[in-house]
Amino acid sequence: MKNFRELVIVCAASAALLILTIAATDTATAKSAVCQNNLRTLFGVIQQYQTDHGVLPPVIVQQKPRWQFWGNYIAPYVTDERIQACPEDPRNASMFDRNRSPLLPAPRRAADSYGMNYFLTAHYARRKGKTANLANLSKPADTILLGDCKGPYMLPERYWQEERAMRHAEETANYVFADGHIAQLGQFDLGAIGQDGVFRTDFSHWHWL
Repeated sequence: MKNFRELVIVCAASAALLILTIAATDTATAKSAVCQNNLRTLFGVIQQYQTDHGVLPPVIVQQKPRWQFWGNYIAPYVTDERIQACPEDPRNASMFDRNRSPLLPAPRRAADSYGMNYFLTAHYARRKGKTANLANLSKPADTILLGDCKGPYMLPERYWQEERAMRHAEETANYVFADGHIAQLGQFDLGAIGQDGVFRTDFSHWHWL
């Protein structure tokens, strides 16, 4: 755990440097770079959680008085809450305000900017006779783990229509896949329009295989 925390500190420092880049340039490219660095760090956090617990953090747990999500379970591993905030997410704009006085307390994150793949749960893994561990995915390089999202989880059926989660150039979103690589993709990278004119999601990028 000590080595992991040192790694997170280094990643957080890298994110801070990228934030300074945003302050200087305020470009979409720089903001996307911060977002991708966040996802890379979160991938490391989830790997460490999996090492400690043997399984992925639960995507969603329906309990009273409030539901719990994957972000609640990785909280002990996160040293800087900016890791969970995309600079293109207007809900967290105050965290990246270049005109804000450095003498003021750091603003709190208003919402998580990233969602976890809804289908990477113990329930769906059991359907394939597996445990919810990334090592049990047959095609980790093709399976989405986390991505830009307005909610705590990504549900493919409504992702492109209702959530409108794309915040980056040309209606794209950043994703980290189960093998750790980062991609900036649009709707038609993850599906296609059929002959009936209806968009069909390519579920091979979402389900356990």
